[in-house]
Amino acid sequence: NHELSSSMINHIYQDKEGIIWISTEDGLNRYDGAKFTIFRYDEDSPTSLMSNYVRRTFEDSRDRFFIGTLNGVQFHNKKRGTFHTIPIRFESGESLNAQISSIIERNNGEILIGSAGHGIFRLNAHTDSLVFIQDTSLSNNFFINHLYEDKLGQLWITTASNITMVTPAGFSKQYLTESVPEGLSCVCEDALGNIYAGSLHEGMFVLDKKQDKFISIPHSKDLVIKSLYVANQEEIY
Repeated sequence: NHELSSSMINHIYQDKEGIIWISTEDGLNRYDGAKFTIFRYDEDSPTSLMSNYVRRTFEDSRDRFFIGTLNGVQFHNKKRGTFHTIPIRFESGESLNAQISSIIERNNGEILIGSAGHGIFRLNAHTDSLVFIQDTSLSNNFFINHLYEDKLGQLWITTASNITMVTPAGFSKQYLTESVPEGLSCVCEDALGNIYAGSLHEGMFVLDKKQDKFISIPHSKDLVIKSLYVANQEEIY
């Protein structure tokens, strides 16, 4: 209660070294098992956190550590303790500030970020240039809540009003367009390949593969679900 920078927590993430990173509405917290280190914006330092409102952290397969904030995305040099802003651009080349809602790495090595207001941006896996370019081919909805890639390489895009699945070949289909009017929050997959969705207002759903539609899970409608985490084959938190 006394060491965390804020009790308003957006995300908790453990990196490859076992360090716990806690994204809050007032700073980024690093916990090594013994002590907390708090990172905040410093107007006098060009390598400080760009915003105290931190939404997400993510470490990719190349050990690059990304920080998603209210104003954009940064790369964090963990050895030096510095933060470096990564440009976010439209396809036209114009730069912008974007509120980051989700960060994932696809099986092909590409890094995708979802934003609240500007859609999805892609970091090319085959270049060392750290620039995110808007990808309008994946979604026509600009308000992204969550991105997830399943074991088959299908990308699941969660927005407030629907879930879109995009196959590796580029075919897309929308789910829950009518049964859940607002508030879809997240998607996860269990060890058997079952796909689940969470909602802020309608509880939890599972994809019925025979009918190819999401069905409501009994007794879950009273739950306000913000995120889903698969602990093992039999447990989802």
